Amino acid sequence: SSGSVGSLIVSSGGFQVDFDWVAPILTTGDWVSWNVGFSQGAEPTVRVNEAQTDFGILFRGNGGTQYFDNGSANTGGNFTATSVARHVTLNYNFSSWADGSVVTVTASVDGTPVLGSGQTFAWDNNTGGVSFELGTNEADAGTRIDNFTITAVPEPSAVFLSGLAALVAMGRRRRVS
Repeated sequence: SSGSVGSLIVSSGGFQVDFDWVAPILTTGDWVSWNVGFSQGAEPTVRVNEAQTDFGILFRGNGGTQYFDNGSANTGGNFTATSVARHVTLNYNFSSWADGSVVTVTASVDGTPVLGSGQTFAWDNNTGGVSFELGTNEADAGTRIDNFTITAVPEPSAVFLSGLAALVAMGRRRRVS
């Protein structure tokens, strides 16, 4: 969270995580999880519901989700269960890495929101650094993750301007035709 990358993420307003996931078995017991905000100590058996994990979310093979704020469990939304690749997107918006700073997270699977309009949590006990972890629990060794990226969230004004530029370019192209 320090250095140029941490500063870029804060100045952008947060970060986005994307990945594709294939779950060959469509049960509640098979899942992938994404976890943020924990100190570097002894690794727990399961990170997602560990009390020291600021926020974790399970994406279950059967299309259900469950999220955890420092170990407190909540039920999230559902998505279509399928054995083909699913695209997961998580957006984390915040203005500081400091302990106590509020973070809003949204999540979707194949464009279906699974955290409604977003959930909030706070960074805490991270001692100046924030760790991330992608976890899995599977009965079948066929679970696959692909196309994993973490990017700074573009500022709304930058998104607006690039969208406006695309519309202007389309308008010009139509007039020339």
